[in-house]
Amino acid sequence: MPPHRRLPRRRDLAFVPVTGLPGSVLGLVHHTARENARVRAFRTVVTEIAG
Repeated sequence: MPPHRRLPRRRDLAFVPVTGLPGSVLGLVHHTARENARVRAFRTVVTEIAG
């Protein structure tokens, strides 16, 4: 099961794979002082998907 399917389904968000484009470099940035369980879960899923 893909990592994004392990989280509760939200109707206001969609996972849309994008193919056929050149690679790009992206980074996830957040305030560590405001980190909580939701931010950590999001970071985990993004890291797993990005590989």
